[in-house]
Amino acid sequence: MAQRRMFDRSITTSDKFLDMSKTAQLLYFHLGMEADDEGFIGNVKMLLRAYGANDDDVRLLITKNFVIEFESGVFVITHWNENNSIRADRKKLTKFTDEKASLVLNSDGQYVQGTQLNQGVQPIDDQLTTERQPADNQMSAQVRLGKDRLGKDSKYIDQTSLTDRFEILWKMYPRKSGKKQSFEIYKRAIKKGVTDDEIKRGIENYLKQIKIKGTPTQYIKQGVTWFRNEGWNDEYDYTPERPVNGKQPRVIEHRPVEWNNVPEDDDIIPDFEI
Repeated sequence: MAQRRMFDRSITTSDKFLDMSKTAQLLYFHLGMEADDEGFIGNVKMLLRAYGANDDDVRLLITKNFVIEFESGVFVITHWNENNSIRADRKKLTKFTDEKASLVLNSDGQYVQGTQLNQGVQPIDDQLTTERQPADNQMSAQVRLGKDRLGKDSKYIDQTSLTDRFEILWKMYPRKSGKKQSFEIYKRAIKKGVTDDEIKRGIENYLKQIKIKGTPTQYIKQGVTWFRNEGWNDEYDYTPERPVNGKQPRVIEHRPVEWNNVPEDDDIIPDFEI
């Protein structure tokens, strides 16, 4: 069974989806993560309790046609084949064969209940066989779920997510200068495989060194310098400075909030394309 799941933004950012309650939206994502490789879920009631949802949320998903309910209590994600394309040789077929037999796929690849094959509608097994032939070392043309590329290929990096993630890191850094350039460097680092946690730990380690050594503000690296030099890879020295003329150097407390009040020409990150 595949361990990765995808969601089509054309579905999850549609007015129809966003008009639902937040709990119903969240439940949809959880159901998508818990479904088998063909989009079926057999333990919805348990998932409701586990994720703090209720029957109203399920009813809303059914009414909006985001899920289909069977008399057996099994559910299926309506847009499963739009969200996910899994190689046939890696897919574990659902055990809910009776429920699957009552479905057909429409021309958009959506599950539809019914026994009549209308124009543009094919039996599920025939359509999946036609569209998803297994091939060595080749991922589905629609969605790549392989270990090597998922999360690293730039086409799957969400712009809004990158901006928000960078803002969290930028707020941590004590000397905010060169934000635009720092963001560009951050994007390149993420594409190379650097994680937010690595950068976060690097900033925390630098802040610890600054505090222990009492580094004066003017000697703290500018943000763009720290990012350009990949400061998250640096080894920091936590040895306190030796007393000068018998006097212990004063430890300077740095409050990042003061830097937040300093106006920056490049404070706004513009739109860009990866």
